Amino acid sequence: DNLPSTMAVDTASSVEPQRSEAEDAKLSKREQANAVFREGDYTAAIAGYWLALEDPNEDRLLILSNIGLCFLNLEQPESAIPPLTEAMTMTRALHLAPKIATKAATRLYQAHVQLGNVKGSRWALADLRYYMMQRGGDLAVRDLPVAPKSDSVAASLQKVAQAAMDESAFKDVNLALESISAEDFEEHGYNLIHIAMEIAMAAPGTGPKSHGVKLLNLVLDGDAPVDVRKPEGKTLLMAAAHRGRDDLCELLLAKGASPNATDANGFTALHVACVDLFGAEKPPDWIKNHELVVKRLLDAGANANVFNRNGLTPLMYCAQQLRKERREELSVPKLLIAGGAKVMERVRGVDSAKLEGFTAYHFALAWKEDDSPMCKMLRTAAAAESEEAVAAIAEIEKIRMYREFVDERIVPAHNQAAALRRSGENCETQADHETQGHIAILQNT
Repeated sequence: DNLPSTMAVDTASSVEPQRSEAEDAKLSKREQANAVFREGDYTAAIAGYWLALEDPNEDRLLILSNIGLCFLNLEQPESAIPPLTEAMTMTRALHLAPKIATKAATRLYQAHVQLGNVKGSRWALADLRYYMMQRGGDLAVRDLPVAPKSDSVAASLQKVAQAAMDESAFKDVNLALESISAEDFEEHGYNLIHIAMEIAMAAPGTGPKSHGVKLLNLVLDGDAPVDVRKPEGKTLLMAAAHRGRDDLCELLLAKGASPNATDANGFTALHVACVDLFGAEKPPDWIKNHELVVKRLLDAGANANVFNRNGLTPLMYCAQQLRKERREELSVPKLLIAGGAKVMERVRGVDSAKLEGFTAYHFALAWKEDDSPMCKMLRTAAAAESEEAVAAIAEIEKIRMYREFVDERIVPAHNQAAALRRSGENCETQADHETQGHIAILQNT
């Protein structure tokens, strides 16, 4: 094939000097596994890489990609798929290291192709094309064959648009799709599927028998790539999840859409389903529809603890969204927790310095609805996680109590001191009021 070579192990330096046994002993487990890989002992290298994964400070994305490479070299593509699939769900790491991401996607693509898995290979190829376009991506991947432009694609676009409200035109769509080559679909399929998706979301009615869903199904059956992305990385599944369209999510997942694909900001379909739940202007069935979407995504294998580039999980968004008039509607976060979401996962990521260490419970407390159903549910879930989680909740409760105490005692004391300053009172009187406030802190914390 025309794919670039990915048979070199990923390492910080492609050339390392010869080392003595004493120097080898100082190498990290990953470096030791790299050395074994270069000697051609791929089985031993795999064992070494698995040991390296026990170190939480190691580069998990790079190691999983290397494990997949070892299995490919051993001609065991079925064993390469699990570690490479996990690698392609590591949202933040993939976007921070697009060159490694393109290699991992290429290896996953090769594994699926060797096994004859058409859906899997299309999903991997969609990821590959996306990450190669990111800044720092592997430009060698441009050697992938680029399909020529085709008049048949333009004709099909016209037929799909004409079928927007006329089901009798479906036959013409089907005939037009049959004239498009697989290469043209790979290159231009997004245009077709984008139009069909917009029609499906705008057309009246929902469910498999609705006009829009049947049209989208027709285009997907014509081999349009289901995981093709917009330039910013959005997938069709993300669009359906945001609208709360469980029927479209069901169709897309059945056609092979990846529930863990990420956009340029690290959002998955599960994130997107949870970021826009709040608002009195939303339709009455808004939460219920998104509950169905979240359940379907989790059942399809969506990762409930994935972090986006802001370091936030879907549960953290729920904790921010479900307040005030939405405070009683907890079906979505309950599903997330049942699906493995951790209450005490902490915000992480280079873009989240101000929120570093926050949990979903912090976000729920931020709205000063401390006795809200959300806070109570999160406390109960945290207690079921671990003793450490219970201790962390206790610490957070101290923060809440201190915040209330500051509002009730310290702020008034400082305000009174400020008023005295404005009235011209002497410094001793001002200091006395401020000191009383700080003494109160010591006596009550």
